[in-house]
Parts: sequence; C-alpha cells; structure tokens
Amino acid sequence: MNNFNGTYPRAHCSAAALLAAFWLLPGGIPAGATSSVDLDIGAPKIAGGTTFSRGVYSISGCGANIWNTSDQFHFNKSTLSGNGTVTARVVSVGGTDKAAKSGVMLRGDVSPGSVFADVVVTPAAGLLFQSRTHTGGDCISAQIPGVHAPIWIKLARQGTRISGSYSINGVNWKQIGTPRSMVFGKTVLAGAVVTSHNPAVLSTSKFASLAVTPEVDAHYLHTVGNQVRDRSGRPVALRGVNIGGWLVTEGWMCGQSDTPGSSKTDPFDAADPHGSGRFALEQLESRFGTTRAAALIDVWRDHWFTDRDMDNIQSYGFNLIRIPFTWRNLQDAEGHWYRGADGQIDFSRFDWVVQEAAKRNIYVIFVYHIWPGQQKNYGDICQAGELGISQRAQSASLWSALSRHFKGNGTIAAYDLINEPTGSNDFYAAHRSFYAAIRTQDPERMLTAEWVNNADFPKLGWTNTLCSGHYPAGNKVDFDKFLAELPKHNEYSTLLPCFVGECKSDDTSHVAQNAADMTEAMNRLHWPWATWTYKTVNAGGWGLFNYDNSVKYKLRTDAESTLRSMWSTDLTRWQRPALPVNYSLQSEIIAGLRQGSISPLPD
Repeated sequence: MNNFNGTYPRAHCSAAALLAAFWLLPGGIPAGATSSVDLDIGAPKIAGGTTFSRGVYSISGCGANIWNTSDQFHFNKSTLSGNGTVTARVVSVGGTDKAAKSGVMLRGDVSPGSVFADVVVTPAAGLLFQSRTHTGGDCISAQIPGVHAPIWIKLARQGTRISGSYSINGVNWKQIGTPRSMVFGKTVLAGAVVTSHNPAVLSTSKFASLAVTPEVDAHYLHTVGNQVRDRSGRPVALRGVNIGGWLVTEGWMCGQSDTPGSSKTDPFDAADPHGSGRFALEQLESRFGTTRAAALIDVWRDHWFTDRDMDNIQSYGFNLIRIPFTWRNLQDAEGHWYRGADGQIDFSRFDWVVQEAAKRNIYVIFVYHIWPGQQKNYGDICQAGELGISQRAQSASLWSALSRHFKGNGTIAAYDLINEPTGSNDFYAAHRSFYAAIRTQDPERMLTAEWVNNADFPKLGWTNTLCSGHYPAGNKVDFDKFLAELPKHNEYSTLLPCFVGECKSDDTSHVAQNAADMTEAMNRLHWPWATWTYKTVNAGGWGLFNYDNSVKYKLRTDAESTLRSMWSTDLTRWQRPALPVNYSLQSEIIAGLRQGSISPLPD
C-alpha cells in the first residue's frame, strides 16, 4: 500500500529489473533513497521510534548526547549513494534538555564511535554543525546561537566535502561554519536524528519535508530540436501510462454506477460534455460535509493506487507515468491551501508518488486536469475578462507552489500546463500564465503544452517545451493519420518534440495487434507517449488493469459506511471470485505494446 498510514516505502529495486524490461531508459535517472529504518545508536535506555502523519514525521529518541568519542541517539536512517543532500524542516524540538539535539546526519556506520556529520537544532543552544572525522575520535562543532525551530536544515555531500546550512524559508540558504573534509564510503547512512541529552527520558521532535536526495540537477531532461535528451546529451525514450482515477476521480472508469449522462441541470455534470463524473469530492461534500468527505476521498486514494501498482508498471517496462491532478488536491473549495501540521502546503500525495517512481527508475509528468470553475464552465479559464483572469491567477499560484516544491528533483520529466484546453477565444492565455509561473520558480524544467486550435508555441519564444496531442482510440490507419496531422497542423515537428499524452488501443478482437501498431508508429518517430490509463472498472481497452462490473458503487446514494467499507480494502477483493483479477483485455494490450519495436534513437 502507499505510505499514508505511517508505513515506509519499499526497498529500492535493482537496475537489473529495468534492464530486463522491453523499454530501456537511456542514461537512467538516479533512484531515491532506500526505505528508512528506525535504529537506536549506542544502546540508549529507552527505545526510540518514528510515526508519520499528513507529511510530518514524529521522531522520538533517548540518549546522552551526540558528541565526544561515542554517541547515543535515535536514527531514522536510509542511505545515500554518491553525492547528494539530506534536508528537513525541523518543526519542533523536544524540550528534555537545553542541549537536546534534533536534525539531519550523514554517518559511516551504526557503531557509537562512527565518523559522522550533522546539522542539529537545540532548544536553547542554537544551531550546530558537528562532525567526527575519525572513528572514535573527538568531535568539532560550529555554532550559530539564537536559531530555533521551526527551521530548515541541510547537509550536502560533494565528494569529500561536507557542508551544513540552514534556511528560514527553504529557499535562501546560509552556510554554517566552514565545510569539512571527510572520507566516507560510496554509500553513507543518511537521515534524521534525535537525542534527549538525558539518558532517562525520551524526547520527541517533529520533522517535515524530510528528504535524502541524490544529486539530480544534472539529470533534468530537456529538448534538443525534436528530441528529449538528458543532461549528458543522450536521447531518452519516454514510454508510459497515465494514472487516471487517483488524484482525479472520473466516475465512468472508477466504478461509479450512477455516473450521469451529459446533464446540463446536474450541478456535478453540467460542465462535463462526456458525463464522466469528475467531481466526486464535491458530491461527497454535498452529502457529508467537508471533513467527512475529505476522510472518504483519502480512503479512496489510499487504495486505488499503491506501491504494488508501481511495481506492476515497472514490470510492464514503462519508464514514465503521467499523473492528472486537480486544484482540489491542494486547496479547499474557497481556495485555501491544505496544510500539514507544520503549517506548510500539504504535498504528501505528490511527494509519495515521486519518491516511489524514483525508486523504480520511472519519470513523472504532472498534468493540470481540473481547475477552479471547470464545474460551471469548462472553458472560462482561457477566456478574457475578470473570471478568466481570476481562475488563471489561482491556477498559476498552484503551479508556482508545486514547481518550487520540486525544484531540483530530476525524477519529474516535465509539467503538462493544462489538459485539453478547449472552448477558448484566447487559447494561449492559460498557457502563458502557467509557463511564466513555473519558469519563475524552476527555469530549467521541461514543459508540455497541449495542442488545440492550431497552436504555434514557437511563436511565443518558448524553450524546452514539448507539443502534446491526444489520441483516444483506433487502428493503424486512424493512428497513422493522427500522427501525420499533429506536426502538420503545428508546422514545427522539427523544432519541438511531439508528445502523445493520451492514447488508447482499439479494443476490438485485434486489440493486441492494434496496440503493437500504435506503439510501432509512435516509436518510429521517437515520440514520447503515455497510454490512457493504468486502471479502470469495466472500461475495456481504456485500462491496462481492468476490473469487472462487480466493482461498482453509487456515489450519490450509498451510505458513508458502505463507501468506506468498499474503498478501504484491496480493490481486487471487490471482484467476483470466479473471475481473474484482470479478466478483460489487459494481457493482450500489454502484449501488443511490447510488440512495438524500438528504433535506435539518433545521436
């Protein structure tokens, strides 16, 4: 399951698993840290531990000190291979002693006298950058008095150079003392530490945005002509799948049996020309209120897409997931940010999926799928006038916060500015607004702009951008026609890469061959692509993982307890026992996708 109930991510998958797959990731991307493990160093009298809730780690630790020739503390550790950083926002420090310490550490091994470097916060002794350069040796420290939690802290490893820094806002950093020259092995222990500075008591501190991050800036993807390349200049073939139904719930494919048609009188369907039931959270809020609705939708998201699904995607050989999200993932109906216990914007869902993808060498594209006002009128956000300006401003603030949060994270291949923007007399309005918001925060990030109405993005002077088109269904003849039309309409297929952000194999008796033909056509042109979508309910070829009709619920009338009961179990248990988990077309589609050959990417 995903880790929103205090559990931790699974161990890092080996590179051999990816190399055995049918689509390879040229150059690879650095995997994230391995699973964190709770460990007491130096045998303190009281065992420590860690809990995780809504983006905040509560770490408890006992111990005499982290100092002199031997240490005693609690370590929530993972590992860092090569260069990288350990970063956290220390929200609060337990007050068991004025010199109780909580912070981040790099350490050679688990022995009490191991070499280490840390940045720790204390209740009354300020901020410390400590290190022990020889096993069993004395420590040295640089101190900044008067600095207290909440505070951002960071350790950075660059070869044998270890530096410590702190920040008030997580953006502007100040160095603590001078960097230390330290010799660690290639892989070093890394994570968060707590010592009570009192052997008889347990101290609890709170951490947010705790991250062990390999050096990834050099692995940002970018465009060169009509190709996607990594920072080393090597071509990258992006082949993937959408994760629909998770952060954005669409009733037609998520098992909602009372999803309406295109009803202009239904407040939850009036803006949706396909009657797909995109506004599940709003429906739940209308029935149960905001608090109970939020709890219910969390149950759905905890179980619809889990780390087991990530394992499946890796086993299929994909190296890309495209993730639709809605503004309601980050804000309430009035536009107020959802915040964690530390007061910071709650990106926990986004953080989880990026971390899980990194561990499996899979890139991520976030796509803005539902925006403020879409429920009333789909195209207002692109229109001139106060309403469009207001919706674009609110959406730009979402992109600004998201891109600032993930700046420097090479697992994210690109941001897709807005999904299928139609019905506009100023098509570029939303694109321009979101492009500027992201570029201000993260100027090197690759972006995706979706093609509608013969858009010509090069005329805007944009750089590092992919043109995207969607293809809903068909056979080889239809798909070849689509592939020819996309660059023809945009007249710049030699200037920017074309990205097929959503595609689907025709679910006929020839589904495997159609999938193979579709894949072959896209791969022949070296275009990135993502099929729609990973998981569905009784939706045929729309899903690679498809449940049958017994997986159904009525969102408008089922009792809260019924919905919670259904959604809080593994979804495979919904299905009739007589049927296999994937009774429909999944195996044929996957077989077809795998048949599509990969032509060597040009140098």
